[in-house]
Amino acid sequence: MRNLRFVLVFGLLLVLSSCQTKEQKIEDAKEVVSSFIAATSSGNKNLVNEIYPDFDNIQSNLTFNDYHIESATLEDDVVTIAIGNGKKDIFFLLKKENYGYIIFKSIGATAYYGSDLFHFCLKIGCLDGRIYDDEIAEVCLQNEPEFNRAALKVTEELEKSIVLRENHVNNFNGLLASGHIVVENESDFTFPSSDFSYRLDFSDNQGNYLFSKYIKPSDFDFMPRSRVEIIVLENVERGFDNISLEVGFNNYEYAFGFVARYAKGGNCKYANNL
Repeated sequence: MRNLRFVLVFGLLLVLSSCQTKEQKIEDAKEVVSSFIAATSSGNKNLVNEIYPDFDNIQSNLTFNDYHIESATLEDDVVTIAIGNGKKDIFFLLKKENYGYIIFKSIGATAYYGSDLFHFCLKIGCLDGRIYDDEIAEVCLQNEPEFNRAALKVTEELEKSIVLRENHVNNFNGLLASGHIVVENESDFTFPSSDFSYRLDFSDNQGNYLFSKYIKPSDFDFMPRSRVEIIVLENVERGFDNISLEVGFNNYEYAFGFVARYAKGGNCKYANNL
């Protein structure tokens, strides 16, 4: 009987010593997140991967030195900690493993979160029900080639959609090209004129290329199916007879943003609507 009482008392003490209050668990988890923030800031990759074993898989390019802990909650033995820097909030989910807390999920830490590629995947139905960084990173990596192909096609189509409709540029003494041209946006989309470069190619009456000049129109939103007049006043090297127009993107990031805004699809299939 005495031995049984000793075993019961010892077991009770052991259980009590191993128990933590809710507040203690949260504080322990907060210390781990603080260590993680410090490790990313100092470049301690070993500690980063020890605290967040899947960190490399979420494709994060963030350091968290300007982040601080904003809140912490405990539910079903999972501690959720929110960190922020006044501009962005990130959530870490922690669980206890091998006598210490580790981060096993996060929201908002992947480099893809909120990107043009992220919005493309969202538009074509790839992210339904997926909120965690590892899921988002996996989906974005899978769909990046399709996204890039769509952006390249948009680039080519939009460049072709700006066409020269009227040429009222005159040649003065072979030294000055003066007048205006009228260009048309044949697409169904609005875009800033400043995202494109406009090159005038000058040729003789036989169509032989002579020289080129880049012109910069004033900034305006180029509306669908509309025409605009662009003033031309350029010093030239010699006389010319004809002018043609070449249009190119100045800012290829615009094409990615364009695809992110206007892509359509479903069930993670791009509808090739652009």
